[in-house]
Amino acid sequence: IGAFRNGKAVGCLLMKPDGENFRLRQMAVASSQAGKGIGAKIMIFAERVARARGAGELWMHARESAAVFYEKQGFVKEGERFEEVGLPHFTMRKK
Repeated sequence: IGAFRNGKAVGCLLMKPDGENFRLRQMAVASSQAGKGIGAKIMIFAERVARARGAGELWMHARESAAVFYEKQGFVKEGERFEEVGLPHFTMRKK
């Protein structure tokens, strides 16, 4: 999923089918566009696509620094914090 402003990419999200669910990966928004609602719009679109394809749940390994953003989008932390690619993460899910 890509977000564009004036013909330039300003955000992205990879979404991969995982059984009856979808795994979200590699969410990013250009630092110059942070706080403008682009990430939230990407997540809304991702949910619509997942629902249209019959997904029961979205899940991800979210960086600890981004967990509050995902909680605002309705995701819930599952389990304990863990390290991935040298950074603290949480598994997060949304039904």
